[in-house]
Amino acid sequence: MKILKVVGWTSAAIGTILIIMGSIFQVFGMNPFHTLHNISNFEAGSSFLLLAIAIFIATKNCCQDGCCCKEEKPKE
Repeated sequence: MKILKVVGWTSAAIGTILIIMGSIFQVFGMNPFHTLHNISNFEAGSSFLLLAIAIFIATKNCCQDGCCCKEEKPKE
């Protein structure tokens, strides 16, 4: 689970950086990557942020009740 949290935080950081870069490029009218449209930075950033949200939801739901940490009890 720790690896997934690291991947989630990395994805969130990349998404935030891409959105900030897209905002700066849009304000100053720059197109440094020569893409067809400047909005691609926002699309990529939002995809990374959605991936981070999905990872955090998945890790929270998995161990919410501690099922991963307990040994299985025999059924009677």
